[in-house]
Amino acid sequence: MRALVVSDFGHFLSARPEAEIFVALHRSGIAIDVMTGGASEYASRFREAGLRVVDFLPPPAIRWKAVRRIREELVRGGHEVLFLLNNDAIRNGVWAAIGLPVKVVAYRGVVGNVHAWDPTSWLKILHPRIDRIVCNAEAVTEDVRASLLFRKDKVVTIHKSHDLAWYQGVRPVDRAEIGLPPEAFAFVASANVRKMKGLEFLLRATWRLAQQTPIHLVLLGRDVDRPAYRRLLEASPLRDRIHVLGHRQDPLPVVAACDAMVLASIAGEGQPKSVLEAMCLGLPIVIADIPGPRGLVVDGESGRVVPPRDADALAAAMADVARDRERARRMGAAARERIRTRFRHEDTVREFRALVEELAGG
Repeated sequence: MRALVVSDFGHFLSARPEAEIFVALHRSGIAIDVMTGGASEYASRFREAGLRVVDFLPPPAIRWKAVRRIREELVRGGHEVLFLLNNDAIRNGVWAAIGLPVKVVAYRGVVGNVHAWDPTSWLKILHPRIDRIVCNAEAVTEDVRASLLFRKDKVVTIHKSHDLAWYQGVRPVDRAEIGLPPEAFAFVASANVRKMKGLEFLLRATWRLAQQTPIHLVLLGRDVDRPAYRRLLEASPLRDRIHVLGHRQDPLPVVAACDAMVLASIAGEGQPKSVLEAMCLGLPIVIADIPGPRGLVVDGESGRVVPPRDADALAAAMADVARDRERARRMGAAARERIRTRFRHEDTVREFRALVEELAGG
């Protein structure tokens, strides 16, 4: 069996959960070629593992030059399965596959922005040339199926997973470097800020947290300093305990230095990578109960689950986790164990292999 994978594997940490699936498939006997930027961070990892890297990155719009380049590779390689892992790959890859016997698999990782009435959706994830759509959470699967007019059974769920071994070398930063006192109970929120991320509700929750509570909040990601959020930050009674660190190429040492993670998203999530990473590092999670992340955290066991858009409930859950450090550590250990038993990398690899075998055999 032979498969071609097309995606942007530019950033090592972001690419790892998906990239390692194909490294493992290659080791299991499926010949995997990867079309991506040849100088990207993961390209050398692919080469070391024996995968052939095709140095080409599809543009963010349909370009017939890109379509021809992908098609040439499919014809040359005789691939039985074509994996298209992002919108740029899908836009160009589906046209490259027309008229060829290759089976096309697209990947979808977020809820929303897919509509049967939207022509652009039919040029991407709803394109009729796609044979399977792999979604990383049940909520994503339901969202895509609701938009398909036919062949709803081609949408399948394969959970995103992590390997605890990936995190053994992570060392927390010195708290003093990021302004955290040794005695502080630190929550970290890690996300590039968009309205769906619910930062407004997280910042409003700081009003409800008692001043004597030693809670600090660490904000990681781009665009936290937008004017609307900046006003909330400056007005917060806990403003001296909110640490805006912005985007970091490797956020894991900062996450590891904190005591818990909070995700206040209100919509649009699949299985948030930041949450899975924090669970692997042994942090309890306070998370909003929305489709996608639902089921990642067991309320009261590996963290707390609260209604979305509810700053009062969010503040109460954060205070509850911070109230007892030993209990918080037990929750973090349970979160790590949940990754080991319920979101195992080897299970995801096994399901992807079964998918390849089904499509190649068909």
